[in-house]
Amino acid sequence: MKILVFLPSESDSESGSQVWLYADSSLMGTNRALFLPDISCAFHSCAALVARIGRLGKSIMPQYAPRYCDAFTAGFVTMPAEGVANPLLRCFDGAVACGQWVSANGTTMPTLEAHCGNTVSATHGNTTWHTVAQAVTAASQQMTLKTGDLLCLAGNERFHVHAGDVLHGLIDGTEVLTVRVK
Repeated sequence: MKILVFLPSESDSESGSQVWLYADSSLMGTNRALFLPDISCAFHSCAALVARIGRLGKSIMPQYAPRYCDAFTAGFVTMPAEGVANPLLRCFDGAVACGQWVSANGTTMPTLEAHCGNTVSATHGNTTWHTVAQAVTAASQQMTLKTGDLLCLAGNERFHVHAGDVLHGLIDGTEVLTVRVK
């Protein structure tokens, strides 16, 4: 299983997204506690719409990409704040949290909403089938996508997380993920 995390580019260039390949140990199961690594830096999370690949594919054309996504869920990608010298610290165990899966119907894109405690909230409304199709196409040009691979399409908004925070992820208004940060 591969976990590909698509992060919005931090620069104003036309490069689109940064893509990171995460180890499968970075995946945290539904409603488990997130243990932040014991390093001296701040951490932030961003909400992500996670698409699960349901069939084998290579060099997938954008118009056929919806056929390859069999389910979606809310997720969080947690990483050290900017300025960390070692980029491998992005992929710590539990860095990617995924909720309960909602079947894809191929016609409508689910809406994602994320909350961090009572004060910070983010709505991920800019993900469309076009964006998911671009991610599937881009990934399949470089590697074979296999059943169970995950594509995490992270939003632009990042919020700081600290021990004691609770993250909530909702798909179409239904809570599918709760993460307690420790």
